[in-house]
Amino acid sequence: MGDENKGAPKENHVYAVSFPVTKFVLIQIVTFCGPLLPVLAELGFCVWLVQTIPSIPFILWAWMGPAGMWIFLFPLFAIGMAYTYIAACVLLTTTWIHRWNRQCPPEEGYFSRKFTEKGVADRRIDYYHARGFAIKWAMWVTSKSPFPWLVNWCLQRNDNEFGKNVVFDNAFLPLELCELGDNVYFGPGSAASAHTVNAIFGDLFIGKVKIESNVIVGANAIIGPGSRVLQNTVLFPNGIVPARWKDKWGTKFYAGTPVGPVPSYSGTFIHPKDPVIKKEK
Repeated sequence: MGDENKGAPKENHVYAVSFPVTKFVLIQIVTFCGPLLPVLAELGFCVWLVQTIPSIPFILWAWMGPAGMWIFLFPLFAIGMAYTYIAACVLLTTTWIHRWNRQCPPEEGYFSRKFTEKGVADRRIDYYHARGFAIKWAMWVTSKSPFPWLVNWCLQRNDNEFGKNVVFDNAFLPLELCELGDNVYFGPGSAASAHTVNAIFGDLFIGKVKIESNVIVGANAIIGPGSRVLQNTVLFPNGIVPARWKDKWGTKFYAGTPVGPVPSYSGTFIHPKDPVIKKEK
C-alpha cells in the first residue's frame, strides 16, 4: 500500500509564456487612434477658416486666392495639427496610466513572474507591463517629433520626477520610477532601467533610479534599477552601473563594467603625434 505510484514517471513541468495579444493590440489602437479625434476637429476648423477668410476685407486674400492661402497657411496648420496629435497622445496615455495606478500603484521590490494560462500570476506585474506598453507610442512620437521638450513632459506625467535642464540625447529612460536632479545629461545610446529580469521565467526586480544634480551619463552607458548616482558625477562611455548600485567612493569619474572610480589625471597632455618633450636633468 502506498507504493503503487513508486515506479510512475515523474511529472514534467512545462513552462510557457502566454502573451495577451488582444489586450495589447487594443491598447495600441486606442493610443494611436484616440488622439486623431482632436486633429480631425482642428482640420475641420482649418477648412472652415480658409473658406471664411476671403470674406474678410483684406487685399492680400484677394490677390493670393484660395490656392495661395493654402500654400501660405498649410505649414502653420501642419505644425499645429502635429503638435495637437502629440499632446493629445501624451494626455490620453498618461490619463489612462493614472487610472491603472489608482488600481495598482507602482511598487519597488522582487516580484514572481510565474505564468498561468491567463498570463502572469501576480497582477502587479500585469499592470506594470500594461503601463509600459501603453506609453511606448507616446514616447516614440515625442522623441521623433520636432518638439523634443515633450519627451520630458511625457515622462514627468508618468510618475517620474525631473529637475531643470534634463537632456536626453537619443537615450532610453525608465517609463516610471525615475528621479533626476538638475543639469542631468544622457549621451547617445545611454539607458537607465527601473526593472531587470532574471531570465524569461525568473523574478522581476523593480527599483527606482535616482540620479542627483550635475551628472553626465556618457554614450552607451547603462544604469540598472535601484541604483543611485551622486551629484557631480561623470559616467564614462560604455560603463555599466549594476542594479542596486551605491556610490561608496564619492569621487567624480567612473568607468568600467561594473563601474569603478577613475583617479583624477594630473599632468601635461601630449598628443601622440607631438614630439616627446624630454625633461632637463
